Amino acid sequence: MFNFEERLKKLFFNCANLLLVCTQSGFIGVKNKFEEYSSNDVIYDYLKIGVQAIVDGKPPELLSMIMRCEEMKWIRDTNKTSDDLTLIIIIQQILHYMHVGDIDGFLNLVHEYYPREEYSEIYYLFSDKDTTIK
Repeated sequence: MFNFEERLKKLFFNCANLLLVCTQSGFIGVKNKFEEYSSNDVIYDYLKIGVQAIVDGKPPELLSMIMRCEEMKWIRDTNKTSDDLTLIIIIQQILHYMHVGDIDGFLNLVHEYYPREEYSEIYYLFSDKDTTIK
């Protein structure tokens, strides 16, 4: 299993790519692209639930409730680590940004954990793109 930092970087990079897909082909394209990023890391099971809710057209308030209910299941699961729980809280915020098309909000979240110099490839993914969600 990867450490927290490695898992978080992979999550941010994969979600940045999913956000790019949203800007190019909308939420439907995200579902297809998501399968490429799924891994044996359990947090992707949680992310998949949120991505599916977005693809299904659930409003932001319902998405938030769905993810909180899933979070409660994770909290009660003794096999989940504190890192897992921290990552699903971060995923909840990423899903919100994805749902409302807030690329700047996503980049601000990345910046909370990594300065631009340290993780510049994410910032460059969006530098010359139309970041309007289709």
